[in-house]
Amino acid sequence: MDEQYTDVTTAEARHQYIIPEEFPEGPYGSASNKKLGKSNPWDKDQKTHKAFSNEYEKQFEETERQYPETE
Repeated sequence: MDEQYTDVTTAEARHQYIIPEEFPEGPYGSASNKKLGKSNPWDKDQKTHKAFSNEYEKQFEETERQYPETE
């Protein structure tokens, strides 16, 4: 049997995407001289989510933006 099994897509996504920290500088009152950022090396497929994204982007890509009229 040479079948290769992988995790369920939700488990793979949880491993691949890094969630931004709520308080990236650390908990209140923690030492401020610590190095910020990821503490262990990045895996091959890891990435971060865009901060401002539309999860329904494909659905609305043909629709033009409607701006309020200015006087």
